[in-house]
Amino acid sequence: MKLPDIKPKKAISKPQTERPDLREQILDAAESLFADRGYFGVSVREITDAASTRLAAVNYHFGTKEALFTEVIERRSAWLNEERLRRLAELDLDPDRPEASARLLIRAFYGPLLSRFESGEPGWMNYCRLISQIAGVQLWMDEIVAPLFDEISRRYVEAMISIKPKSSRDDALQAYQFILSCTLYTFADNRRIDHMSGGRLSSRNISVTLKAMEDFCVGGLLSCLRVQGIGKLDG
Repeated sequence: MKLPDIKPKKAISKPQTERPDLREQILDAAESLFADRGYFGVSVREITDAASTRLAAVNYHFGTKEALFTEVIERRSAWLNEERLRRLAELDLDPDRPEASARLLIRAFYGPLLSRFESGEPGWMNYCRLISQIAGVQLWMDEIVAPLFDEISRRYVEAMISIKPKSSRDDALQAYQFILSCTLYTFADNRRIDHMSGGRLSSRNISVTLKAMEDFCVGGLLSCLRVQGIGKLDG
């Protein structure tokens, strides 16, 4: 019996006359649109239009919209994680000086974002807004958030415990979650505080906001680590 002819799948070819920086332009365009409208509010066509290219370029470089979205997150997260680990390694945390140690630890955590935020680079501003979105969405937790950030979380939680060695790991995990939430919201630059204060305060005035956030997080961290079983309610 003669077998039917089976044609091999045609490989996706590189678009002709592609610009050398096209891949980064697609990532930048996608990052900006995702930050503004979220993953489901943006089409691939809108991304290619913003990057002044064709759908074939997205197919060639990323394959799918979800793969593109994942790489948008991974691109800046890699540097952020490395910088947070570098700063953490330089700390000399002393359990005999818990408040000073807590402040150093929190600065090491938000410091990398601050350096990028203050640069005014649009890409990092978009990243800050985007990462604050996906951190609260269960859909992305297993596929993106956990693989990218679990190790960083573990290292900072261990550092928190070193400040108060008798505290439980659950206490430190809760504290980390609160500090992470504060950091993400502060750098999201969503102008919420501008509206609430009638313009007296601004999310763009990061130095003022960070001073208050840092004091809040230091107090919260030490309070969490001082109480055993923070996750349990009495009664």
